[in-house]
Amino acid sequence: MIWYSLPSPPFKRTSRSDSWKATDLVQKLGLNASDLTFMGAASFPSLPDTEIGPVCPANTGAGWYIKRLYDMGVIGPGKQVDTYPLPMDQYETVEFAEVFALAIAKRIGIGDLLAEGTVRFAEKLGRISDLNNILRLPAWGYQDHWTMPTVEWAYGNLVDSRDQNNHDMQLGPTKLMSCEEFVKLLASTSPPYSDDPFMFDYSWQGERAYKTGIYSDHKAKFVAWHQHYATYYKESVLFCDWAMGNYFNPSNPDGRGATPEAEPRFLNAVTGRNHSFEDGIEMGRRTWNLKRAIFVLQGRTREIEKFGGYMYRRGASMSGVSTTLPVYDGSKWNWVNCRELYLDDKGVDVGRPPSIRSKDGILKRAIPHGKPWRRSV
Repeated sequence: MIWYSLPSPPFKRTSRSDSWKATDLVQKLGLNASDLTFMGAASFPSLPDTEIGPVCPANTGAGWYIKRLYDMGVIGPGKQVDTYPLPMDQYETVEFAEVFALAIAKRIGIGDLLAEGTVRFAEKLGRISDLNNILRLPAWGYQDHWTMPTVEWAYGNLVDSRDQNNHDMQLGPTKLMSCEEFVKLLASTSPPYSDDPFMFDYSWQGERAYKTGIYSDHKAKFVAWHQHYATYYKESVLFCDWAMGNYFNPSNPDGRGATPEAEPRFLNAVTGRNHSFEDGIEMGRRTWNLKRAIFVLQGRTREIEKFGGYMYRRGASMSGVSTTLPVYDGSKWNWVNCRELYLDDKGVDVGRPPSIRSKDGILKRAIPHGKPWRRSV
């Protein structure tokens, strides 16, 4: 129901009945609602002086993008690209959503350009550079959902085939315990890596980012574990994304959640197996490696797996729900607001072969003909 959803500000909030009506239409027409979204479920105040501002949408799909271009005077009556048949003066009504969806489905007017997707639409307008600023697509052409500052979501999107949509890791803060106690609790629920609390360090600036933070082996380990857990326990066994994993539970005096005891207990009760939590993580690892092998056979390369330009700019974390995260400063743990977190070329490029670096050592992040945004799988 969030396909046609205009949160306020800056628009009049869309009624639930209008959202439902519009969603029924886009489903009947078989359109990709994610790529065509009007903003998603929420919006957030942007940081000052960022290009996306003053309000950052949760999603910047075609529904949002055309309004931004129209307001900028790029498209519309008398322009090189007309907005016909869209009634732009009725943008905040469900009637606009209906015309928008039908124009795309039947390739009428501007709908013919939009029918190929948001990124190809930007390319046809000669505005592929919008991927570096106002059009916030983290990887593979997907609209921003959560992504950052919880970077395991961003990295997971980059190496997967779609938005990984994995909501399970809630990272605080909590009044039940100190930040150090909290990360040690999280580590204890993440076997076989129960001895590594640095998996949850979100240091993102300076050498600490490389030692224990978002560019470290510790974070790579957590990203892999996160994919293995989701691949098996969510995508194969089909535990609820919102309920599991349950690493931290504020209702318990010690803060301990149901994971990792609950998953094998439920699974064994149903199947009669003697299945440990680590067995599931290992199955997830094998399945994930097989998936990655299939991607490679179908043409995926490291050169394709690159973030969109806005991920390297201030404001990249503005659609995140949880921005206060555990950070280790070299001597102690603290909860720190990581609202300004954005990525660095060098950090993301750690471990990549030199063949995809430019002569000055900077990762080639250009987008020739939009190719990195067109899926090879």
